[in-house]
Amino acid sequence: MKILFYLAVWKRPEITEICFMGLRRLMKSYDSESLAVISEDSMIPICEKYGIMWMMYDNLPLGKKKNAGLKHALNLDWDYVIELGSDDLIKNELIELYKPFFGTEKFLSCGSVAFINSETGACRWIARRSPFGLGRCLHREVIERVPELYRSNVSKGLDKEIPFRLGVLNIMEKSITTERPLTIDIKSDVNIWKYSSAVGTKISFNQVVDGLSTEEIDAICSLKYATV
Repeated sequence: MKILFYLAVWKRPEITEICFMGLRRLMKSYDSESLAVISEDSMIPICEKYGIMWMMYDNLPLGKKKNAGLKHALNLDWDYVIELGSDDLIKNELIELYKPFFGTEKFLSCGSVAFINSETGACRWIARRSPFGLGRCLHREVIERVPELYRSNVSKGLDKEIPFRLGVLNIMEKSITTERPLTIDIKSDVNIWKYSSAVGTKISFNQVVDGLSTEEIDAICSLKYATV
């Protein structure tokens, strides 16, 4: 099964580059490629540095931007598309948990997410089923059937409605439970949803980054005050 990692990119070049480090790790480990929908010329060299395919599109509304990227993705060769944000990281272990379901399930998701405050290094973990799209994995047939996956006039709350929209079409979500963080969202002051110490439970930085490459960990630690 061939995987396409898919993301929309806007600002935060230093965090986006960490995301691309993670994508390079994944692409080396699996039969996969990555596609970024960008809105700034300055992102082109970063995409090319890490071997990320890219297309240019207006940033807002975000739903329209993401739909445009998915439409373009159908011109590429892949079986499953896995979505993340440009401030996100996915560990190899999650792909290993998905693999047994490839070919049988059309809609996979990760049941947890960890957050890193890029300014302090503090971390939180939502260990229950989360409403976030990070790690969402859809079979190609789903995108062919629903090419307008997102509401084109919306820029917030896009992920929460996807299970309901697909459920109406009898495309049911298979959420994978994890005992430790396998997806990471690096929060900055540019995020739509900011880091909050009221969300989830406290977890150590070491636990969150375990499984990432040394390159990724060092880059995260270089973000302002983040330390191990």
